[in-house]
Amino acid sequence: MRRRRRTRIVVDANVWVSVLLTRSFPGLVARLEQREVLLVVADALLIELLDVLNRPKLRSRLNFAEVEAFFDQLRAMGEHVEPVSTVQVCRDPDDNAVLAVCRDGRADLLITGDADLLVL
Repeated sequence: MRRRRRTRIVVDANVWVSVLLTRSFPGLVARLEQREVLLVVADALLIELLDVLNRPKLRSRLNFAEVEAFFDQLRAMGEHVEPVSTVQVCRDPDDNAVLAVCRDGRADLLITGDADLLVL
């Protein structure tokens, strides 16, 4: 019997911020924990997320022990990819790095709330 290939996903920083602040997207978290989907991660995306979470407006609303545990969980359940592709299609040049991770990580799906990515 042939095993079904798991859907490969990249999750943008803005979605992870929502997960941490509001516990939103419980279905996403459950699917990741149950290994129904495969999370594709890259150092650049994790660094961007950490930069966002360290902003004073957010830092005061977060328990950093939880954030650290969350990062450990992302690293453990994700497939690590270091993109080598150059992508230049997004109107926000910073978002091209997300698209490069999608390309090189062979992602089936990008989960984002970023308007610059959604218009694509």
